[in-house]
Amino acid sequence: MEIHYGLGGTRDQWNAWLKKLSDTHELRIGQIIDRKQPTARFEFIPYSEIPFEKGFVTIELINREWKARGY
Repeated sequence: MEIHYGLGGTRDQWNAWLKKLSDTHELRIGQIIDRKQPTARFEFIPYSEIPFEKGFVTIELINREWKARGY
């Protein structure tokens, strides 16, 4: 899921909503590692809160129940 904050909610509003989702889902934030290097790669890290004041963020949602079943 990609969130564009500033268009339909503030960073704080999105963080509050994502915190509620974390009860049922494992959340990970997508980020580019070594952006300016030839070895740049996209990686997901555990979510704690949206890291930027402006822009967008990619969030991966993993249903905890599905994960427990091995999906």
